[in-house]
Amino acid sequence: MSTLDEALDKAFEPSAGDSRFESEKKKRLADAIGELRKEPDWSGFKDYLETQLGDNMDKLTPYILSDLKEKYHNELSMNRLADKIADEYDRFIRDMKQQPADRIIEAAYEIVQKDDIREYCSGADHLLSQEELDDLLAADNLLDRLYNKWDELSEVHSLYDMDVMLEETASDLKSERQERERVESGPDMDKPGSPKTVKHKGR
Repeated sequence: MSTLDEALDKAFEPSAGDSRFESEKKKRLADAIGELRKEPDWSGFKDYLETQLGDNMDKLTPYILSDLKEKYHNELSMNRLADKIADEYDRFIRDMKQQPADRIIEAAYEIVQKDDIREYCSGADHLLSQEELDDLLAADNLLDRLYNKWDELSEVHSLYDMDVMLEETASDLKSERQERERVESGPDMDKPGSPKTVKHKGR
């Protein structure tokens, strides 16, 4: 068992002087750690915990553990988002290199703006929810969508516009996903215009 595992075990080890509240907190912490140890990304999250808490592992509570787990997954998703956009930009540039010179000149603005988007997404801490990140990661041709949103936002762009670009694109994708789910689930019997079931009274 690693030194960190021992520190975690010590964080929820019961002691004789524990109050009822403290005993319950340690039990909930032990249960939560036990479940996390079963997950495939436990090793990565354990390293993240050590980075965040260092020698203060004894200050760990169920609430702090849950909060750090959420932040850990959020950071992983942001890294995946940066990689996804970088991959799409690389494909875009490879395609551009196959185009005639006049097409490349015509696309100069698009090339520069997409590179700005790629660079921003690779280095910024975005205040996006996990749901927003999931929708962005699931999108096809995400760089094109971000570029189109970026282009319509403002004549004079700023870093603030980059954040809005991500948030509004995620909002558009969420609306599209919800509409697909609504269509796939069939007609809503409670909505106006939906067929109603007619109940016949017995004689």
